[in-house]
Amino acid sequence: MRPHKTMTNKQQEEVCRIFETFTTGMQAALQAAVKNILTTVLQRQQECDQRNVPAVNQHNHPQKHNNQHTESDNEEILDNVFADQGNEQR
Repeated sequence: MRPHKTMTNKQQEEVCRIFETFTTGMQAALQAAVKNILTTVLQRQQECDQRNVPAVNQHNHPQKHNNQHTESDNEEILDNVFADQGNEQR
């Protein structure tokens, strides 16, 4: 059996940098995707509220909600989605 080649410290550091860059890119992409999804859902709910059409949940039952939903509520929800992101890393 041939001996396994070991990586030099420089190679290991490069691999670590590649994974860190990849991870950062994936986190940014995921964050952007979730933000876009939440924005779309909140906009649609706000449109339904403005038309006085009750929002429908996944079981097709009318959902009770407060008709005083505001744009600042949407922004607060989006801000809170990623509030604990720093605590969960590493």
